[in-house]
Amino acid sequence: MFTRDTLILSYIRGLCCGLVCLLLLYPPLAAFAQAPPPDEDQAGQWRVLARTADATTSRCVGRPATPLCAVETLLACFQRGRIDLCHLVDDNADEYAEAFASPADPERYLAYRVVSIERPAEGAGPDAGEVTVTLDQREGRLGQGIDPRLPPLSRFLLRQDGHGSWKILGWGEADQ
Repeated sequence: MFTRDTLILSYIRGLCCGLVCLLLLYPPLAAFAQAPPPDEDQAGQWRVLARTADATTSRCVGRPATPLCAVETLLACFQRGRIDLCHLVDDNADEYAEAFASPADPERYLAYRVVSIERPAEGAGPDAGEVTVTLDQREGRLGQGIDPRLPPLSRFLLRQDGHGSWKILGWGEADQ
């Protein structure tokens, strides 16, 4: 039969065991919970940007809250023929507005993978706060797959504006 004292002792033992388990598991769980997702895609892992949002792997096109979301918004601008998306991430978008004179090809899509996202260390000179995103991009057509030729890597330079959005400062081939 349980007395009041044995119940209290059992309760205290249970709390102590739970506390010990929590202390033993806390470091690995904390590291798991705080680990950011990897920036680079694995070999053979491709993302897709298509004419419609439901056929696109990115869920942040039009919301440039991260450097990669800003780059995906710019890519969607060209892929979908929507200058309004370019204006969200590039203050100089009017310079290439003529690219939208003809409607975007609904059969075309872009396969891409993130090669790197580089963030300079805080206070690392005049480039502090700028982020470089490097992509491997391939054009594709529905039913035909992606172009197997290896185009040069594309590099995008970004900086966060005063409102928390990321803006494209420039882009081009990675070897330039």
